[in-house]
Amino acid sequence: MRSGGHALLVLSLAMLACSSIMFAVTFVALPSPRRPGASVISAWSMSVPANYVLVGEDMDGDGFADVVYVRDGTTGRVARFQTLDDALSCANSGLVFLKSGKYVLHSTFPRENMTGRMKLVGEGRTTVIYSSGPFDALNMTLLPVEDLVYQRSDGSFADASFDPNVFGEMLRENTVDREINYWKAVVGRSFVISYRFESIPSEGNATVVIANPSDSGVYITIEAIVVTGTGQGKIDIMTDVTFDSHAGTLTPRNRNLGATTASSVTAYCGAHLSSLGTPYMYGVLPGGSGKYATGDTMSYAVCILDEGHNVCIVVENTSTSDIDVAIVVFYFEDEK
Repeated sequence: MRSGGHALLVLSLAMLACSSIMFAVTFVALPSPRRPGASVISAWSMSVPANYVLVGEDMDGDGFADVVYVRDGTTGRVARFQTLDDALSCANSGLVFLKSGKYVLHSTFPRENMTGRMKLVGEGRTTVIYSSGPFDALNMTLLPVEDLVYQRSDGSFADASFDPNVFGEMLRENTVDREINYWKAVVGRSFVISYRFESIPSEGNATVVIANPSDSGVYITIEAIVVTGTGQGKIDIMTDVTFDSHAGTLTPRNRNLGATTASSVTAYCGAHLSSLGTPYMYGVLPGGSGKYATGDTMSYAVCILDEGHNVCIVVENTSTSDIDVAIVVFYFEDEK
């Protein structure tokens, strides 16, 4: 608030679950590699270790961060601050990474010499720090700064050093990428939908439909689809299906257990399809048991649902006996 202040997904088969025989087909976002004492910023194929990671959230739609989250790279804990001033005071040592966004400082930062103690790095020219008054937002003589833009006392803007030999250039080329799994959960915009189908007969189906209503006002980005079964089966994933009945509605759960934000998605289980829509991708549940189980690996891009569209997961039991099937969908929402 100005005045107040790749996702690569893989299909992995044949997983042995606990002491019972269970096989899984999993579309998951690959985790970023971890280093002791450091957070990892993902930008497709590269990673950046940081002592602290700062990301802002615009709460009122004016384009400026109203709150700033600080993730400690050592403990993984997250703190929430009302101003960038307080967030930077918390993250006052080591490499501090400031994610893309518009931020406001209410006094020049820092007030003491931070050279040798702290380095502030942005995500390129999409990381902009404004000053709330006629002062320089940053004191460049007291703080090493790279890859961001800050406001001077005369209202003009200055580029901090952009050094392609560090990691700024790679990050600038990937400013559309975000830490999907983590930060969306922190701000309460990441959700999960799941359902377990029991005793699906041979040649029977298990079906889940995830729909983005035409008046939702959000984009739905599906991060991962997880299908687990106790026997052999085929998996069809389709978009824009139609159905004339369903067995029940599913309630999305916020992945931040302390958040109260509700999802805009409508979801159904046991849908009877009247139109198969458009095929998106195919998969299989493996047959066999124990060490004789077989599988394969596939990958696909993130699935994004605009308003008025849906995605449907259908699992057909191709074994000769009843099987149990669980379908889990992880996704997050962005306002349009």
